[in-house]
Amino acid sequence: MTRLTWPGMELDLGRERAGGASRWALAGISALGAADVAEFMATSPAAAFASPGRAAGSALGLALWLTLGGLAVLDAGGHRSRSLARGQAWSAAAL
Repeated sequence: MTRLTWPGMELDLGRERAGGASRWALAGISALGAADVAEFMATSPAAAFASPGRAAGSALGLALWLTLGGLAVLDAGGHRSRSLARGQAWSAAAL
């Protein structure tokens, strides 16, 4: 197992490869969630936009799924930061 260290940061390359699959899985699940909400909004506009609360919830749900998916893709691509991790946690919690 290869370990890289930098002040304040430690990277274990053995774990990174194993965790990459779960990050790509999260991106795929997020894409499916976004597609589901978008399909609901497109095929049932009367139901999706019947009231201001439902319309806002549908739009917010779509935005959150897209945000979670985008953050998961960035994370799986190797862009690591604490703000990225916080963004993922908040968007997942909001869903």
